[in-house]
Amino acid sequence: MNKVIIFIVLCLGLPLFAESAQNVRVAGEWQDVMLKELEDLRKTTPKADLEVWGLFSSGGWSNTGQVFVIKLSTNPKARLYRVKPNSTAEEPRSHLKPKSYGALTKSLAKTDQLVDVYPVAFDALTYEFIHITWPKTAAAPTSKRLLIRDLGDRDIPEHRAVIKTLQDLLPKP
Repeated sequence: MNKVIIFIVLCLGLPLFAESAQNVRVAGEWQDVMLKELEDLRKTTPKADLEVWGLFSSGGWSNTGQVFVIKLSTNPKARLYRVKPNSTAEEPRSHLKPKSYGALTKSLAKTDQLVDVYPVAFDALTYEFIHITWPKTAAAPTSKRLLIRDLGDRDIPEHRAVIKTLQDLLPKP
């Protein structure tokens, strides 16, 4: 009997244990790149407020790309960092013009009100959205983190809009 239950659990993709969202870190290697950039910019531009918007994705065997934007208050253009879907190589770094950055921040303005959508699933694409602010007067940054695992079974248009807004910055195939 136990063998049959284990077979059903493994074949149907049902988890043997529940995952904790607090232990999840999506595309950690690219988040490390983002955090290193943030730390380096804080050291080289101590008189600037810093803001970061990022979206990281992973599905175990696939991803939909990685993207983050860093804005310094002393520079009108925001820095854009991108990795194409399923790639391990960063695209050449570029900039967002002030108008494009303004549209981005407007689109993402309500993300602080969203909560994680993280149902237990086997082999599902997971996104991690990160918003970091680091005022020049603060010793450390503050951040908002949002996990999104969209199985298509929930009405989460605001979450999907966050994903689309940042994925629109990725290079087109």
